[in-house]
Amino acid sequence: MKLLYTVIYVTFFLITLVCKVHGQSDTIFYNEEGEATMIKDTTYYELYGRQDTSVNRRTQYYLTGEIYGKAQLVNQIKEGTYLVYYKNGTVMKKYQCKEGKYENSYFHYFEDGSLKEEGVFLGGRYTPKKLYDKLGKVIFENSGWYSNDFVSGEKKEEGKYVDGERTGIWKEYYKSGKIRQTGKYTNDRKDSVWLGYRETGSLHFKETYKDYNDDLKVYEGISYDSQGLEYRYNDIIQQPAFTKGNFNEFIASKLHYPKKALKEGISGKVFIEFVIEKDGSLSHIKIKKGLHPILDKVALDAVKQIDSFIPGMFRGQPVRLRKILPISFKMRS
Repeated sequence: MKLLYTVIYVTFFLITLVCKVHGQSDTIFYNEEGEATMIKDTTYYELYGRQDTSVNRRTQYYLTGEIYGKAQLVNQIKEGTYLVYYKNGTVMKKYQCKEGKYENSYFHYFEDGSLKEEGVFLGGRYTPKKLYDKLGKVIFENSGWYSNDFVSGEKKEEGKYVDGERTGIWKEYYKSGKIRQTGKYTNDRKDSVWLGYRETGSLHFKETYKDYNDDLKVYEGISYDSQGLEYRYNDIIQQPAFTKGNFNEFIASKLHYPKKALKEGISGKVFIEFVIEKDGSLSHIKIKKGLHPILDKVALDAVKQIDSFIPGMFRGQPVRLRKILPISFKMRS
Protein backbone atom coordinates (compact mmCIF):
# COMPACT_ATOMS: atom_id res chain seq x y z
CA MET A 1 0.00 0.00 0.00
CA LYS A 2 1.42 3.37 -0.97
CA LEU A 3 1.02 6.29 1.44
CA LEU A 4 0.51 9.77 0.10
CA TYR A 5 0.86 13.07 1.97
CA THR A 6 -0.44 15.98 -0.04
CA VAL A 7 0.26 19.52 1.14
CA ILE A 8 -1.26 22.49 -0.64
CA TYR A 9 0.42 25.84 0.01
CA VAL A 10 -2.12 28.59 0.35
CA THR A 11 -1.12 31.76 -1.48
CA PHE A 12 -2.76 34.96 -0.25
CA PHE A 13 -3.74 38.04 -2.24
CA LEU A 14 -4.84 41.40 -0.87
CA ILE A 15 -6.55 42.57 -4.04
CA THR A 16 -7.84 40.65 -7.05
CA LEU A 17 -10.32 41.18 -9.89
CA VAL A 18 -9.65 38.08 -11.97
CA CYS A 19 -11.36 34.79 -11.20
CA LYS A 20 -8.41 32.45 -11.87
CA VAL A 21 -7.35 30.21 -9.00
CA HIS A 22 -3.69 31.08 -8.42
CA GLY A 23 -1.42 28.08 -8.02
CA GLN A 24 -3.07 25.51 -5.78
CA SER A 25 -4.78 27.89 -3.37
CA ASP A 26 -7.54 26.33 -1.32
CA THR A 27 -8.37 29.23 0.96
CA ILE A 28 -8.25 33.00 0.62
CA PHE A 29 -9.84 35.45 3.04
CA TYR A 30 -11.78 38.50 1.80
CA ASN A 31 -13.50 41.64 3.01
CA GLU A 32 -17.17 42.24 2.24
CA GLU A 33 -16.38 43.92 -1.06
CA GLY A 34 -14.61 40.88 -2.48
CA GLU A 35 -11.06 42.15 -2.05
CA ALA A 36 -8.62 39.65 -0.58
CA THR A 37 -7.56 41.19 2.65
CA MET A 38 -5.55 41.35 5.84
CA ILE A 39 -6.74 39.37 8.82
CA LYS A 40 -8.47 42.27 10.58
CA ASP A 41 -10.78 42.92 7.62
CA THR A 42 -11.88 39.32 7.07
CA THR A 43 -15.57 38.86 6.24
CA TYR A 44 -15.68 35.62 4.24
CA TYR A 45 -13.50 32.83 2.95
CA GLU A 46 -13.58 30.21 0.22
CA LEU A 47 -12.89 26.49 0.12
CA TYR A 48 -13.11 24.02 -2.73
CA GLY A 49 -15.92 21.57 -2.32
CA ARG A 50 -16.55 18.20 -3.98
CA GLN A 51 -14.21 17.38 -6.84
CA ASP A 52 -15.20 15.56 -10.00
CA THR A 53 -12.92 14.24 -12.73
CA SER A 54 -12.69 17.50 -14.68
CA VAL A 55 -14.94 19.91 -12.80
CA ASN A 56 -14.54 21.39 -9.32
CA ARG A 57 -17.17 23.24 -7.37
CA ARG A 58 -15.98 26.28 -5.50
CA THR A 59 -18.06 27.51 -2.59
CA GLN A 60 -17.40 30.65 -0.56
CA TYR A 61 -18.77 31.20 2.93
CA TYR A 62 -19.31 34.14 5.23
CA LEU A 63 -17.41 33.65 8.48
CA THR A 64 -20.82 33.30 10.11
CA GLY A 65 -21.54 30.23 7.96
CA GLU A 66 -23.90 31.48 5.24
CA ILE A 67 -22.98 30.83 1.60
CA TYR A 68 -21.30 33.84 0.00
CA GLY A 69 -20.62 32.59 -3.52
CA LYS A 70 -20.82 29.62 -5.87
CA ALA A 71 -18.81 28.90 -8.99
CA GLN A 72 -17.79 26.03 -11.24
CA LEU A 73 -14.11 25.37 -11.96
CA VAL A 74 -12.71 23.66 -15.04
CA ASN A 75 -9.06 22.67 -14.69
CA GLN A 76 -8.85 24.83 -11.55
CA ILE A 77 -10.21 27.91 -13.36
CA LYS A 78 -13.62 29.52 -12.98
CA GLU A 79 -15.85 28.88 -15.97
CA GLY A 80 -19.43 29.98 -16.53
CA THR A 81 -21.74 31.73 -14.10
CA TYR A 82 -20.42 32.96 -10.75
CA LEU A 83 -23.05 33.99 -8.19
CA VAL A 84 -22.56 36.04 -5.01
CA TYR A 85 -25.26 36.08 -2.32
CA TYR A 86 -26.52 38.26 0.48
CA LYS A 87 -26.68 36.54 3.85
CA ASN A 88 -30.45 36.08 3.40
CA GLY A 89 -29.80 33.91 0.34
CA THR A 90 -30.83 36.35 -2.44
CA VAL A 91 -28.41 36.99 -5.30
CA MET A 92 -26.18 40.05 -4.83
CA LYS A 93 -23.97 39.79 -7.94
CA LYS A 94 -23.88 37.72 -11.12
CA TYR A 95 -20.78 37.36 -13.29
CA GLN A 96 -19.68 35.34 -16.31
CA CYS A 97 -16.23 33.77 -16.46
CA LYS A 98 -14.29 32.27 -19.32
CA GLU A 99 -10.83 30.71 -19.08
CA GLY A 100 -10.23 32.28 -15.69
CA LYS A 101 -11.32 35.84 -16.40
CA TYR A 102 -14.47 37.86 -15.97
CA GLU A 103 -15.98 38.70 -19.34
CA ASN A 104 -19.10 40.07 -20.97
CA SER A 105 -21.95 41.40 -18.84
CA TYR A 106 -22.27 41.55 -15.07
CA PHE A 107 -25.26 42.40 -12.87
CA HIS A 108 -25.61 43.68 -9.30
CA TYR A 109 -28.88 43.50 -7.38
CA PHE A 110 -30.51 45.12 -4.38
CA GLU A 111 -31.33 42.82 -1.49
CA ASP A 112 -34.96 42.66 -2.61
CA GLY A 113 -33.84 41.21 -5.97
CA SER A 114 -34.33 44.31 -8.13
CA LEU A 115 -31.54 45.32 -10.54
CA LYS A 116 -29.02 47.80 -9.16
CA GLU A 117 -26.23 47.91 -11.78
CA GLU A 118 -25.35 46.36 -15.10
CA GLY A 119 -22.12 46.62 -17.01
CA VAL A 120 -19.33 44.80 -18.83
CA PHE A 121 -15.76 43.72 -18.14
CA LEU A 122 -13.20 45.29 -20.45
CA GLY A 123 -9.47 44.67 -20.07
CA GLY A 124 -9.88 43.10 -16.66
CA ARG A 125 -11.76 46.09 -15.21
CA TYR A 126 -15.48 46.43 -14.62
CA THR A 127 -17.21 49.20 -16.56
CA PRO A 128 -20.74 50.14 -15.43
CA LYS A 129 -23.24 50.84 -18.19
CA LYS A 130 -26.38 51.57 -16.19
CA LEU A 131 -27.25 52.20 -12.56
CA TYR A 132 -30.79 52.04 -11.16
CA ASP A 133 -32.49 53.26 -8.03
CA LYS A 134 -34.72 50.94 -6.02
CA LEU A 135 -37.72 52.05 -8.07
CA GLY A 136 -36.07 50.93 -11.33
CA LYS A 137 -35.22 54.43 -12.58
CA VAL A 138 -31.94 54.78 -14.55
CA ILE A 139 -29.63 57.14 -12.64
CA PHE A 140 -26.43 56.58 -14.66
CA GLU A 141 -25.76 55.51 -18.24
CA ASN A 142 -22.24 55.00 -19.66
CA SER A 143 -20.99 58.56 -19.06
CA GLY A 144 -21.35 60.94 -16.17
CA TRP A 145 -20.86 60.99 -12.43
CA TYR A 146 -20.67 57.52 -10.86
CA SER A 147 -21.04 56.55 -7.23
CA ASN A 148 -20.63 53.04 -5.82
CA ASP A 149 -21.71 51.96 -2.34
CA PHE A 150 -20.58 49.39 0.22
CA VAL A 151 -22.92 46.43 0.66
CA SER A 152 -24.10 48.06 3.89
CA GLY A 153 -25.08 51.25 2.02
CA GLU A 154 -22.30 53.75 2.72
CA LYS A 155 -20.55 55.44 -0.20
CA LYS A 156 -17.46 53.53 -1.32
CA GLU A 157 -16.14 55.49 -4.32
CA GLU A 158 -17.11 58.22 -6.76
CA GLY A 159 -15.81 59.82 -9.92
CA LYS A 160 -16.50 60.51 -13.57
CA TYR A 161 -16.88 58.17 -16.53
CA VAL A 162 -16.51 59.32 -20.13
CA ASP A 163 -17.52 56.75 -22.75
CA GLY A 164 -17.04 53.95 -20.26
CA GLU A 165 -13.58 55.01 -18.99
CA ARG A 166 -12.65 56.45 -15.61
CA THR A 167 -11.47 59.99 -16.08
CA GLY A 168 -10.26 62.80 -13.82
CA ILE A 169 -10.20 62.84 -10.04
CA TRP A 170 -11.68 59.88 -8.17
CA LYS A 171 -12.19 59.36 -4.45
CA GLU A 172 -12.54 56.22 -2.35
CA TYR A 173 -14.06 56.34 1.14
CA TYR A 174 -14.15 54.51 4.43
CA LYS A 175 -17.58 53.58 5.73
CA SER A 176 -17.28 56.53 8.10
CA GLY A 177 -17.32 58.86 5.08
CA LYS A 178 -13.66 59.86 5.43
CA ILE A 179 -11.42 59.69 2.35
CA ARG A 180 -9.43 56.48 1.96
CA GLN A 181 -7.56 57.47 -1.20
CA THR A 182 -7.85 59.93 -4.06
CA GLY A 183 -6.10 60.56 -7.36
CA LYS A 184 -6.39 60.91 -11.11
CA TYR A 185 -7.47 58.44 -13.80
CA THR A 186 -6.43 58.75 -17.44
CA ASN A 187 -7.85 56.32 -19.99
CA ASP A 188 -9.22 54.15 -17.19
CA ARG A 189 -5.81 53.77 -15.46
CA LYS A 190 -4.36 55.41 -12.37
CA ASP A 191 -2.11 58.31 -13.33
CA SER A 192 0.17 60.83 -11.64
CA VAL A 193 0.04 61.10 -7.83
CA TRP A 194 -2.40 59.21 -5.61
CA LEU A 195 -2.70 59.96 -1.90
CA GLY A 196 -4.02 57.52 0.69
CA TYR A 197 -5.20 58.37 4.20
CA ARG A 198 -5.88 56.53 7.41
CA GLU A 199 -9.35 56.84 8.83
CA THR A 200 -7.92 59.28 11.38
CA GLY A 201 -7.03 61.60 8.50
CA SER A 202 -3.23 61.15 8.65
CA LEU A 203 -1.33 60.45 5.43
CA HIS A 204 -0.89 56.72 4.79
CA PHE A 205 0.80 56.63 1.37
CA LYS A 206 1.83 58.61 -1.69
CA GLU A 207 2.05 56.75 -5.00
CA THR A 208 3.18 57.94 -8.40
CA TYR A 209 1.86 56.10 -11.46
CA LYS A 210 3.63 56.48 -14.79
CA ASP A 211 3.13 54.46 -17.98
CA TYR A 212 1.91 51.37 -16.13
CA ASN A 213 -1.06 49.19 -16.99
CA ASP A 214 -0.97 47.41 -13.62
CA ASP A 215 -2.62 49.22 -10.71
CA LEU A 216 -0.70 46.98 -8.29
CA LYS A 217 2.69 48.29 -9.47
CA VAL A 218 3.76 51.90 -9.05
CA TYR A 219 6.60 54.03 -10.43
CA GLU A 220 7.34 55.18 -6.90
CA GLY A 221 5.53 54.51 -3.64
CA ILE A 222 6.07 55.83 -0.11
CA SER A 223 3.98 54.73 2.86
CA TYR A 224 4.08 55.97 6.43
CA ASP A 225 3.55 54.07 9.66
CA SER A 226 1.85 55.43 12.76
CA GLN A 227 5.15 57.01 13.90
CA GLY A 228 5.68 58.72 10.55
CA LEU A 229 8.52 56.46 9.36
CA GLU A 230 8.82 56.08 5.58
CA TYR A 231 8.74 52.83 3.59
CA ARG A 232 9.53 52.85 -0.12
CA TYR A 233 8.19 50.29 -2.59
CA ASN A 234 7.21 49.56 -6.18
CA ASP A 235 5.01 46.50 -5.66
CA ILE A 236 1.95 47.23 -3.54
CA ILE A 237 1.68 43.56 -2.51
CA GLN A 238 4.40 41.09 -1.60
CA GLN A 239 3.36 37.63 -0.47
CA PRO A 240 4.94 35.80 2.49
CA ALA A 241 7.91 33.63 1.52
CA PHE A 242 9.12 30.44 3.19
CA THR A 243 12.85 30.64 3.90
CA LYS A 244 13.80 26.97 4.26
CA GLY A 245 13.45 25.65 0.73
CA ASN A 246 10.35 24.08 -0.76
CA PHE A 247 7.41 24.55 1.60
CA ASN A 248 5.51 21.45 0.50
CA GLU A 249 8.56 19.24 0.89
CA PHE A 250 9.29 20.70 4.33
CA ILE A 251 5.80 19.92 5.64
CA ALA A 252 5.75 16.48 4.03
CA SER A 253 9.03 15.65 5.81
CA LYS A 254 7.32 16.33 9.15
CA LEU A 255 4.32 14.07 8.50
CA HIS A 256 3.74 10.40 9.22
CA TYR A 257 0.75 8.08 8.90
CA PRO A 258 -0.09 6.63 12.33
CA LYS A 259 -0.55 2.84 12.42
CA LYS A 260 -3.99 3.14 13.99
CA ALA A 261 -5.20 5.42 11.17
CA LEU A 262 -3.85 2.95 8.62
CA LYS A 263 -5.51 0.02 10.33
CA GLU A 264 -8.86 1.80 10.48
CA GLY A 265 -8.57 3.07 6.90
CA ILE A 266 -8.88 6.74 7.86
CA SER A 267 -8.10 9.20 5.05
CA GLY A 268 -9.07 12.71 4.01
CA LYS A 269 -8.09 16.34 4.64
CA VAL A 270 -7.13 18.23 7.76
CA PHE A 271 -7.34 22.05 7.57
CA ILE A 272 -4.86 23.94 9.76
CA GLU A 273 -5.32 27.67 10.33
CA PHE A 274 -2.50 29.99 11.38
CA VAL A 275 -1.36 33.59 11.29
CA ILE A 276 1.97 34.77 9.87
CA GLU A 277 3.00 37.66 12.10
CA LYS A 278 4.85 40.81 11.06
CA ASP A 279 8.15 39.27 12.16
CA GLY A 280 7.58 36.10 10.12
CA SER A 281 6.72 33.90 13.10
CA LEU A 282 3.53 31.82 13.30
CA SER A 283 0.78 32.25 15.86
CA HIS A 284 -2.83 31.17 16.47
CA ILE A 285 -2.11 27.69 15.05
CA LYS A 286 -5.24 25.58 15.31
CA ILE A 287 -7.44 23.00 13.61
CA LYS A 288 -9.88 24.80 11.31
CA LYS A 289 -11.58 21.61 10.14
CA GLY A 290 -10.53 18.27 11.55
CA LEU A 291 -10.66 14.74 10.14
CA HIS A 292 -9.83 12.45 13.09
CA PRO A 293 -8.02 13.25 16.36
CA ILE A 294 -5.05 11.06 15.40
CA LEU A 295 -4.46 12.69 12.01
CA ASP A 296 -5.42 16.13 13.32
CA LYS A 297 -2.53 15.92 15.80
CA VAL A 298 -0.04 14.81 13.13
CA ALA A 299 -0.98 17.73 10.88
CA LEU A 300 -0.98 20.24 13.75
CA ASP A 301 2.42 19.09 15.02
CA ALA A 302 3.89 19.41 11.52
CA VAL A 303 2.71 23.01 11.10
CA LYS A 304 3.99 23.93 14.56
CA GLN A 305 7.50 23.17 13.33
CA ILE A 306 7.33 26.02 10.80
CA ASP A 307 9.41 28.88 12.16
CA SER A 308 10.78 30.83 9.23
CA PHE A 309 8.75 33.10 6.94
CA ILE A 310 9.56 36.40 5.35
CA PRO A 311 6.35 38.26 6.24
CA GLY A 312 3.89 39.54 3.67
CA MET A 313 4.25 43.19 2.77
CA PHE A 314 1.57 45.73 1.91
CA ARG A 315 2.78 49.07 0.61
CA GLY A 316 6.27 48.33 1.89
CA GLN A 317 5.21 47.49 5.44
CA PRO A 318 4.95 44.01 7.02
CA VAL A 319 1.38 42.84 7.72
CA ARG A 320 -0.27 39.98 9.61
CA LEU A 321 -1.86 37.44 7.28
CA ARG A 322 -4.14 34.53 8.10
CA LYS A 323 -3.86 31.30 6.11
CA ILE A 324 -5.49 27.90 6.01
CA LEU A 325 -3.33 24.94 5.00
CA PRO A 326 -5.11 21.77 3.78
CA ILE A 327 -3.11 18.59 4.39
CA SER A 328 -4.40 15.43 2.71
CA PHE A 329 -3.84 11.94 4.04
CA LYS A 330 -4.47 9.34 1.33
CA MET A 331 -4.01 5.60 0.98
CA ARG A 332 -3.64 4.16 -2.49
CA SER A 333 -3.56 0.45 -3.25
